[in-house]
Amino acid sequence: MTWKPQPLTVAAPPSDAAVRIRVRAVIGAVLFVPALIVMLIMVLATETGSRCVMKGGCAPFPGALFLTLCGAAVVAMVLALGAAPMRMRKGALTWQLLLEAVAVCLVLVPSLSVQGG
Repeated sequence: MTWKPQPLTVAAPPSDAAVRIRVRAVIGAVLFVPALIVMLIMVLATETGSRCVMKGGCAPFPGALFLTLCGAAVVAMVLALGAAPMRMRKGALTWQLLLEAVAVCLVLVPSLSVQGG
């Protein structure tokens, strides 16, 4: 029995489109937390947000929905980074950015509810 070494195969470098999609997915993920912080500051700058902090009685935050959106955005980011075939990555990037935008806007929901008293 003889052992025949296999020739080394060099993977083709990623295409320019794949690199652009990866970079945009990472940028979107990195900017998600600062966008949440800015939105939270905007909520606290309103009269309703200030009253909520000072006196309590805040509307409940939809935490389960928020975590679901964040989880779906993470899955979309993983697909955009390369877990999906090339033809699906652009759609995954679009879904990632859309889900992140909805999650950021969800921070406004408690401040939009009208509190009595």
